[in-house]
Amino acid sequence: MQRNNSIDEVRLVASIVVLLIHVQISGIAGKIVTDVGRFAVPFFIMVSGYYCTPVSAKKQLILTGKLAMIGTIFYMVLNILLSLYKGNGFLSWLSNYLNIESLLLLLVLNRAHFLSNIMYYLFMMVYVYVIYIFLCRKNAIRIGYYVVPFLLFLSILFSIANLPWYFSGNWLFTGIPFFFLGNWMNEQGCKDFNASVLLVLGLGLSLVEALLTKDGMYISIGTLLLSVGILLSCLQHPNGITGKLEFSRIGKQLATPIFLLHCGVRDIVKTFIQVDASKLPIIVLLITMVVSIATVFVKNWKDTVF
Repeated sequence: MQRNNSIDEVRLVASIVVLLIHVQISGIAGKIVTDVGRFAVPFFIMVSGYYCTPVSAKKQLILTGKLAMIGTIFYMVLNILLSLYKGNGFLSWLSNYLNIESLLLLLVLNRAHFLSNIMYYLFMMVYVYVIYIFLCRKNAIRIGYYVVPFLLFLSILFSIANLPWYFSGNWLFTGIPFFFLGNWMNEQGCKDFNASVLLVLGLGLSLVEALLTKDGMYISIGTLLLSVGILLSCLQHPNGITGKLEFSRIGKQLATPIFLLHCGVRDIVKTFIQVDASKLPIIVLLITMVVSIATVFVKNWKDTVF
């Protein structure tokens, strides 16, 4: 399948949005960025589902599994070192974070708070690819399509009920519905749908939800409409939204390392640099960009689709 330049551009923007969410911009601006920016993870998942086929699924599973293992080692070592630097012993870290409760949350809900804010995504996608491959082998892929509305309804319901975000943000209530929604969109050829209406409604509802809810919603109706609208817009304009090929090339190479590394950069900056909270987002963004560019010389990220 031909590469979509617009998707690569949006992946870059979405990765930066996720970074801004995790550095916690203060005030109403931060809340708007967080609530509107919730489109990013569903967009990543739908892109993965859109491009996934029975042939490519095993390759993506292996790639995602490797990233999950590397990320686990990286963030575990980093967190232990930062804990030791702060004067906390290894056993203290082990008992506080790596315990039965943490492991159960990881296995059942992909919650990996002893690693980083973003590792849940990789574990979630490993589960999703395994389920997709299983359904393909059983010629039962449509089961995945049929459960999409029900799982999305429950995900939004959990968010409305103000349950912890990981009750919605896991393999079952975010991974499966958005992945199979993206896969269904590819099968049905939904490029002719009106993306503009979904974009306007999704953005409007996301802003209303940001202003009216205290803690925000992990998955909301606005999030759903906005993420679908953005993907449709990308499919309708495959040559790039900006019209500049350089931007899509940057997105192709940097979106993945920005997504994977920014939490580590944030934690290191907060530990070793005394910086005003208002300046933290730009400092973390700049350092993450530099580190991500450096990784391109070691790892080619262009085949990573999420």
